[in-house]
Amino acid sequence: MVVGLGNHSLPDTRHSVGMLVVDCLAKYLGTSWHFNKQSLVTIYNVNPSDVILFHDDLDRPLVTHGLQFDHVLGWWKQRDDPNILILTYEDRVQDPGDAVDKIAKFIGKEISPATRDLIVRQTSFDAMKSSNYTNFTWFEGIKGDGFIRKGQVGGWKDYFTEEQNELFDKVFSERSLRRVRVGIGRPSKRNNVTEYVLSNFDPSEIPVLERTIEQCCEVLMKELQLLRS
Repeated sequence: MVVGLGNHSLPDTRHSVGMLVVDCLAKYLGTSWHFNKQSLVTIYNVNPSDVILFHDDLDRPLVTHGLQFDHVLGWWKQRDDPNILILTYEDRVQDPGDAVDKIAKFIGKEISPATRDLIVRQTSFDAMKSSNYTNFTWFEGIKGDGFIRKGQVGGWKDYFTEEQNELFDKVFSERSLRRVRVGIGRPSKRNNVTEYVLSNFDPSEIPVLERTIEQCCEVLMKELQLLRS
């Protein structure tokens, strides 16, 4: 299982460096992957949330956006840290006003009821879906239903087959995974993190990036050979 590739809607960025690793791995395996210049939706004719792709040779799933439980558990372990606030999407849907109050308290800001209500309206799913500041319509790689789709809890049931659901349950129960991390550097200014992560690599970084990706592929190939032996 290959996880943590980035976002299929944002190819060729630092955020999706994992896709470059898979491109390299695909060459080792003699398969053809075309993540560059096209979104996964266009190539495979699947819905953005249908994240499972079966590799014919390995008969193992490729997950394009990483395992959600890995992502959540990583932060959950830090839930008691004073600089960490964890809110679930379900909590936000059930009581958006309370969620805004918790965030305001966490960052040490006092807000009026009117300000809270304004924030609730402007951060509602419908408002964010229609706003060019949050819906990523400016990014040409967005295909299909778009970056923001329904905002409904349990939407996976509309896309996952019974077989895919069983596969995820199996992976969740086994939890036997290897991790390869690829660094993307860091911005010179802290407030430019988002812009930096969504940017392309500088030409001066390409030689180091290529060597790093090659090393990642060699490690992954050894793991795949062990799995098949």
